[in-house]
Amino acid sequence: ILHAWEARDYEALRGLAHYLKGAAGSVGLDAFTAPSANLERLAKSERPEGIAEAIEVLLELTSRVALKNTG
Repeated sequence: ILHAWEARDYEALRGLAHYLKGAAGSVGLDAFTAPSANLERLAKSERPEGIAEAIEVLLELTSRVALKNTG
């Protein structure tokens, strides 16, 4: 997501946000669903307003995720 944003590749950014929206919900990380949908919507507009802030929200959520070793 960060690389796509740095390149201003809105199509890649939209696709990654869409993927994150679905994948996160599938593994029980529902807190990512709405922020990912917001980023997807913003990327579809192909305008930079709000995108950096939306990515920051996702980075904050990511910093709170702790993976559990079940092996």
